[in-house]
Amino acid sequence: MGFDSDDACAEELVLYADNTSELYGRKKAIMANLRKKHDAGKYDKTRAVDLWMYFAEDAAKRYAREFDSASQWSKLFPPKVRKLAATKWARWFESNNYEE
Repeated sequence: MGFDSDDACAEELVLYADNTSELYGRKKAIMANLRKKHDAGKYDKTRAVDLWMYFAEDAAKRYAREFDSASQWSKLFPPKVRKLAATKWARWFESNNYEE
């Protein structure tokens, strides 16, 4: 599987995760956690991206199992790409006023 750029690869991961019902519970839990942090005045943009990285990893593993080889998930979506995807989710969350 090849992508034109890291950004295109990250966008594929974002689209896959956002449209996979099995990952929705995890995404919802992350958003609830970040809302609590925001409401308590403890929201940190950098740490929010770190939290979304866990979601990106889960999505990458599921994507690889479905479309490639489960053992290839980290080559298919290397850390740089997962970080881009995590940043996209964090910015999306922030731009939506911390609400779904």
